[in-house]
Amino acid sequence: MNQVEKDRLIHDMCMTYRHDFGLHKNPDDPSWVAGLTPIERKALIITMEQIFEHNIKPLLSKYNIDEDNNDISSETSN
Repeated sequence: MNQVEKDRLIHDMCMTYRHDFGLHKNPDDPSWVAGLTPIERKALIITMEQIFEHNIKPLLSKYNIDEDNNDISSETSN
């Protein structure tokens, strides 16, 4: 999986977790206003990156998928 695909996946994970991820929120807005402040957005991205690195990336490796989405099982079975 290249960096662009990884970034897209992280973005999709953020949108799944917080449907208002793409909405900008002023830090002075009340808590009931939809959206995320820049600090909240960065914190969510970091959390999703950690989930990717600790949970998803090892699964890709386990099922023999390299960083370019190629099945490498035939290469490792030799």
